[in-house]
Amino acid sequence: MNINMTKQEFIEIVTNAVSSQVSPLATQMQDMSMQMGQMREHMNHMDERLDHMDERLDHMDERLDHMDERLDHMDERLDHMDERLDHMDERLDHMDERLDGLEQGVDELQDRTKRLELNLENNVIPRLQVIEDCYLSTYKRYSSENDKMETLQQDVDVLKTVVSLHSEQIKDLQKRA
Repeated sequence: MNINMTKQEFIEIVTNAVSSQVSPLATQMQDMSMQMGQMREHMNHMDERLDHMDERLDHMDERLDHMDERLDHMDERLDHMDERLDHMDERLDHMDERLDGLEQGVDELQDRTKRLELNLENNVIPRLQVIEDCYLSTYKRYSSENDKMETLQQDVDVLKTVVSLHSEQIKDLQKRA
């Protein structure tokens, strides 16, 4: 490390080091946020479809009441209803499969979130602490030596002035001799 480095340069180096560690985590968190948003959209879509199914089921109840009134067409309507129920079963089976997939996706996201939290806790935060400790100790060392450097610079400036004055006096003496 260069001792002549300014505080600003040192802070910039530390900031770049921290940024390089935090940036991939931020990207992962953005990806997870996007995936959660997509899951919310899928869940909203499923809610709409369930509401639609509730409406259809309400409609079927009305039709069953009419079937009691029309016993002469009962066989024909029951066949029709069996077909519709089969279709609904297929749709419910399909919805069950989709829900299973969504549950699996949620489980995977929870696992990834837990791993990310552990990574932050076990890797990133300790590294940030080390960087902070290093920065603080270096800062304390430089700030305590700063006064000595200023005094030393003043002494050097005085010596330069004295040497320059003596050099001129020696030249004058040599010219006279």
